[in-house]
Amino acid sequence: MLSLALYRVLTLPAWTLLQIAALVFPRVRENARARRGWQPRLRAALAACPPARATVWIHSASMGEFEAIRPLARALRADGLRVLITFFSTSGPRHLKGEVEADVVEYLPFDTPRAARRFVELVKPDLVLVTKHDLWPNLLLEARRNGARLWFINANFHARSRLAMPWLRSFHRQLLSHFDWIATVGPDMASRFEHLLKGCQVPVEALGDSRFDRVVERARGSKAAEGLPAGFRDGRVVVVGSSWEPDEALLLPVLQRAMATRPDLRLLLVPHEPTETHLSQLEQELARRGMGCMRLAQVEAGQPWRGEVAVLVDRVGLLAGLYEGARLAWVGGGLTTGVHSVIEPAAFGLPVLFGPRHHVSQEAQDLLACGGGAEVGDGAQLEGLLLRLLDDAATHGRMAAAALDLVGRRTGVTARLHARILRELGGREAVGLS
Repeated sequence: MLSLALYRVLTLPAWTLLQIAALVFPRVRENARARRGWQPRLRAALAACPPARATVWIHSASMGEFEAIRPLARALRADGLRVLITFFSTSGPRHLKGEVEADVVEYLPFDTPRAARRFVELVKPDLVLVTKHDLWPNLLLEARRNGARLWFINANFHARSRLAMPWLRSFHRQLLSHFDWIATVGPDMASRFEHLLKGCQVPVEALGDSRFDRVVERARGSKAAEGLPAGFRDGRVVVVGSSWEPDEALLLPVLQRAMATRPDLRLLLVPHEPTETHLSQLEQELARRGMGCMRLAQVEAGQPWRGEVAVLVDRVGLLAGLYEGARLAWVGGGLTTGVHSVIEPAAFGLPVLFGPRHHVSQEAQDLLACGGGAEVGDGAQLEGLLLRLLDDAATHGRMAAAALDLVGRRTGVTARLHARILRELGGREAVGLS
């Protein structure tokens, strides 16, 4: 059985092995390069920060998790708190554009005892917020030893999580027992954490997921869909978001047949990884099926729309706003490793379809339960449901209303987190604000 003490011993040889792996594997090399020089970067960034009475360190694994806490980080910074954001994945900082809701943004150093000690000595956090799932024991326990409070927010413990693995349960129980508060995305998650932590004095609360607040915020301010050709937007648009090859292989034949009798049907195709190779393959496949397409970059460059039935989105970061005005959405990943975010289309009142691998997503479970989403396993099932949603206004209206109602009922988590943090750190007076 893995224990925290054994983990601490193993991190040094693991770090050495990663340096060797970086010589062979590009992704490992990218992560290693991103972390080089983190100490002088962090020291300089902290020195440039204005004085603050408290420091909040928020850790998110990648850009998706960060999106969920952006409104919270913005509110804390406005209250005069110093906000430090760390990422594990290199996709986070790379996709940040414009003003960032933090005083400092940095990659999380590799979780060795030495790096953890140096990181915490520099940052001196008063409160550490870990969002969703990315727990790094040495860093967290070092912060705890130095007096920081540890909160696990938007906590998600699905049935196949590594938290549930028998040989890791004791390890995670030891780690989570050091937290001061665990706020889960829903009651089922709270029950799972309470069962894992039975006998430990750790408060667990089903607070909800702050991602809903961010999704609604982005939906209200989005103008991404306005950039699509007017003639294209006037049709009935099906958005295929965050698609992988199995999603596309299932959907394209069905959409081709549907378009044969529905000339106003349009496809907005947003691959999860829009590499040039993948985009070219999709263009060839669409052409083979007689489904004319143009890339979004061509639209933005002023190329006129000539009745193409498909627009192929060739860069990341736009999907959330592209659901606006669509008829329905397919969210990818449910035929491979796990469905991606279903909240964005639901926030626009779209019926949401996805594949059977949705165990990692509490939101997908909730959409199924309320009737705002549907699981699809094969082409025949997809075709029947797609045609019903296109042609039957009553069916479409029921699913759309259920999806929108679910999102509306789940907002407000950011405000509750914000208020609780201010109380924990002493309120507005404690950070020098009137």
